[in-house]
This record gives sequence, structure tokens and C-alpha cells, in this order.
Amino acid sequence: MRIRRTPYLYRTLRTATLVVLVYTLACLMIPFEPGMPGPSLDPSWRYAINEAVARHFVFGKDLIFTFGPYGSLYTQMYHPATDTRMLAGSAYLAVCFIGLLVWLTRRINVVWRLLLIVLFAGAMYLTDALFFAYPLMVALLAYRLVTPHLDDADRPAATRGSVVPVILLFSPLGLIPLVKGSMLPLCVAVSALSFLYALIHRRRGIAVISILSPLISMVLLWTGAGQPLQALPGYFWNMVPIISGYTEAMIFPAPGGTNEKYVYVASTLVILVALFTAGRLPLLARLYLALVFALYLFLGFKAGFVRHDGHALIALTGALLAAILARTVVGGILIPVATVIAIGGVVIGIKAYIGPPVQHTYWRMAEVYRSGPTGVRLRLKDPERLERHFERALGVLRAEGNIPLMQGTTDVYPFDQAYLLATRNQWAPRPVLQSYSAYTESLEELDAQHVAGDGAPDNIAIRIFSLDGRYPSLDDGPSWPIFFARYEFVSRSGLFSYLRKKTTFEPPVYTGLTDLTAAQGQWVDVPKADMVYVKVQIQNTLKGKVIAQLYRPSPLRIRVRLEDGTARDYRLVSRMGAAGFVLSPLVESGEDFENVYRAPAALAGKRVTAMQVVAEYGESQWDDRYTVKFYAVNP
Repeated sequence: MRIRRTPYLYRTLRTATLVVLVYTLACLMIPFEPGMPGPSLDPSWRYAINEAVARHFVFGKDLIFTFGPYGSLYTQMYHPATDTRMLAGSAYLAVCFIGLLVWLTRRINVVWRLLLIVLFAGAMYLTDALFFAYPLMVALLAYRLVTPHLDDADRPAATRGSVVPVILLFSPLGLIPLVKGSMLPLCVAVSALSFLYALIHRRRGIAVISILSPLISMVLLWTGAGQPLQALPGYFWNMVPIISGYTEAMIFPAPGGTNEKYVYVASTLVILVALFTAGRLPLLARLYLALVFALYLFLGFKAGFVRHDGHALIALTGALLAAILARTVVGGILIPVATVIAIGGVVIGIKAYIGPPVQHTYWRMAEVYRSGPTGVRLRLKDPERLERHFERALGVLRAEGNIPLMQGTTDVYPFDQAYLLATRNQWAPRPVLQSYSAYTESLEELDAQHVAGDGAPDNIAIRIFSLDGRYPSLDDGPSWPIFFARYEFVSRSGLFSYLRKKTTFEPPVYTGLTDLTAAQGQWVDVPKADMVYVKVQIQNTLKGKVIAQLYRPSPLRIRVRLEDGTARDYRLVSRMGAAGFVLSPLVESGEDFENVYRAPAALAGKRVTAMQVVAEYGESQWDDRYTVKFYAVNP
């Protein structure tokens, strides 16, 4: 028996799902109940970004990192100095996102809207997917505004009257790169493609809006954040090595047995085939849609699978969102097929990186729907509550980090900014906020110049830790000899060793020992010296460069033999190795670091006698031969 769909019930259901969708996105995107500072790597940079805004640092000059002055829209972390801006900016972005999504999905079946609700309310690691999705939705807006075969009923009222809504919807393309600088390529590409698509169809008004609206909003928001206008180009210019160096430096292999990458590729291919073979669309429209979706899905692939851990959910949720958005422009069976595949990928990802999918989704939905109304109620009822929670969180950090108050300025290495900032010490950070993210020679040298220059901190708190098993002195490689030359060792307590700047500074002296060329896998004898500094230069082959651009290259390993007869195996990042680092003695702990200053003889067994560089897999991705330059350092 066939059940008839009554217009009244269906309209009621559509209205109900629309209300729930709007409510869900408002709860998700506006941090009524923001997070608080915490320990470890990610919470540290989140807190530090807010503190940099509060202290009026110039982004791209005083601080170089993936995030900009509106980073709190992404992190949703509370700080008394940034809370109002975070709420206002998030509300602005949420209004644009909700308005655009509701308009784009207004004609699709209610089942798709229900799927959106479950995705938004139930998935973690969704923030990147949302920021990636907005430029894609703007591209679809441009398609709807411009494509000739669409009648007036399929276009927003703004094209027949006021252009204000269209200007407003394009404007977040100027905000998003000020939240996260690595989003700039996608925003620029969408703006440029929309401009060209509109220009080809002689829609000059839309073409102008697609360029000017993001540009004007970017300038206004940048200066509104207290950033000097002349610093805006530098913000993006100094983002280039962060973006270009990320792929090799942040490789993280997939856990054994995971296959969600192939599920993602399958859903991507089905979406692109569906778009390109949509017969009712003009060829130019199909090319435009396929290109913007391909760009979105490719960047999502890189964001999710270069560092193949929980980041995979960025790609997987993004693919599901792309499939739903593709349904707004093409029909047929292929998009539902892609959607089913993408749902399978999300389920696999949740199970692999978080836990049981049903249980997780239920917990996540409960948290989303609880946090919104609870946060609003508490903000209205007790406006000082968040600041009290903030101070309480800082108290916990002070107790855990146990960093003492020190006279003068202080910086902390390699991360752990949260511990330092909680103490109210006078913070004097190096340009690249956290050591692991100085991925290239230029970034490493910026940090070294800082610690050698007039703005060097009076005190340093340093913990010997290197991300992903890198060689321990690889992060901040060029800075280490300056530490030993310019600072004296004060104490070691808890997590950190403490250094104090000397009254006089003689730059370290580098004396060349040996330059040689070696083959991958060849053991190279290391010259004898009290401290050996090395520069390792190895290049990708053409094959390796292509693979690195499309996916990720094979990681490099550096293996060393020690005087005591033992051996070690570490990660090597090629561009960090080219900048230089202290190879010998091997400093693996706070005790070793202290001994460099106080008891060098205790490190005799840690002298490196030989080294080897080899690709972890895919040797053909790297040149067979590489150059090594050894220096004796007299700090």
C-alpha cells in the first residue's frame, strides 16, 4: 500500500527541519559556552593566539602561525579580551552560513536536510569542514546567480533588487583567511573562479562583487582587529612557508587496518562524475562546478590525510557535506550513491579515531544542544562566570606547569605557552609561535635571529621534546647554539630547564669540518668535536615532488650511532635539516641539556660517531645522494 504524502504534513516537516537546522548551526558556530585554556600543544597555541590579540601583536610580524587575529572564531576558546569579538564574529559568520545554506537547500528533499542536522550535530572535527564548506557554498551561489538556463524563480531576490544580500554572502571570503591563513588559497580560488564565470556570462555586477566584497571585508576586519593595514601583505607572505612546509613536516602515518582514505577517494570520484555528466547543464556550468568541487575535495583530502589521525574526519565529514551540497545542483542516482559512500567513511572514521559511532553521535548531539541554551542562560544570568572559570583554569595551569615568576621577559620552548601565560610572566615570544611549526629554513632562521637579537627574552623555559619522533634538536636547530652562547643555565625543575640571558653575548663560532656527498642508506662518519652542528640537504625527485603535491612524500629517517655503542632512529624533515641543527652530542632529555652546560664530560657516551639518512619508504621519491656539512660549534 502506498502512503500518500500530504502537502500539509510535508510542509510542517520541512519547516520543523529548517528550524532545527538553524538552531543546530547557531549552537555549533556561536560559542555561547566557550572552552577554557588547558595544557599541552593545541590548547597552548589556542590560548596564545588570544593573548597575542590582547597584547596587540602584529600577525605576520610579531607572530607567525597558521591562525590570524580572528583565530578565536575557530578555537572557540575564552579570553576576557577577545570574547566580545569572538561572539560578534561568530554570529556574523553563522548568519551568512545559515542564510546561504538554507537558500541553497530550500528545494531538496527533507531527508537531505535531516542528514545535514545529524552531520552538524553529531560529528566531531567539524570546524575545518565548516570553514572549507563556506567558499564552496559561495561558489554555488555564484553558479545560481549567473547560469543563464536558471529562471528568475531559481535566483535570490537580491539579483532583482538590492545587491546587499549578495555582498554580505561574499564578504566572509575576506574573514575566513583572517581566522586561519591556510584557508586563503581556497577563498582566493573561489573568488577568482566566480569572477571569471560571471564575466563570461556578462554578469559584471556579480563579477565585481565576487572580488571587491571579500577584499573590502578583509581590509575592514583586519584594521578593525587593531592590525596595521601595511602589515596585511606580510601576514599572507609569511604564511607561505607555513603552508608549503606543512606536508612533509607533519606527515603522520595511518593506523594499521584503516581504509577510510579509499572511501573518501571513491565518494569524491562519484561526486565529480555526477557533476561533469549532468546532461541538463551547459558545458561551462559543468566545468565550473566540477572545478570548484574538485578544489574543495582535494584540499579536504590534504587536510585529512597528510596527518592521518583524527584529522581524517575533516576530510570524511567534508566529503559528506560536499555530496549533500552537490545534490542542490544535480539530480540522478550518482549523488545518493556518493552520499552513502561518504556516510560509510564517516562511520569508519568515528569508529577508528573516537569510539562507537552511535554512542559518540548521541553524546555529541546532546552536548551541542545542551551547550547553546545553557551558555546563553548563564551569560545573561551571571556575566562574570566565564571570567571566574578562566581564572580557575589559569590556576590549574600554574599548579601543573609550576613555572616561577622571573625578572624580565620570558619565552617557552618548544610549546607549552599555556603554562607560561598562566603565570603572568612577561611573555616575549619568538616569531614562529611553536617550534614544531617552523617547517622551513626561513622560519627557523627567523626564530634564531630573534633569540640572537635585541628582542631576545631575558629568560627561557625549555623542555626537551620533539614532535613525531623528530631528532631532538631538529626543532629550533639554528637557535640551539645561540642558547648555549647567550644564556646561562639556572636550574631544572619539573618539566622545564631554565636559562637566563648573560650580560654579554659573543655569537657562536662555526668552524667547518667536512663537506661530503653520501648515498641514501650510507653510514657517514661524524668528525670529532665537543659540539657538532650539521646541515643536511636532500631534495625530492620529480616523482617525489608530484607525490608531495598530490598527497604526501615518504618521510625521511636519520639514524645515528653513539660512542657508547648504541643507536637511535629519528624523523628528519628535509627543510629543517637544511637549516642546520646540533647533531652531537645527542641531547635527549632535560638532564642531557643541563649537562651541556654543567658537565659536558657526562655526555661522552652520547657523542655521535656516524649518521645515516634514508627514506622510510619510496626511496625513489628522494634523490639517491645528499650533501652533509659538518661544523664544530664553539658557543
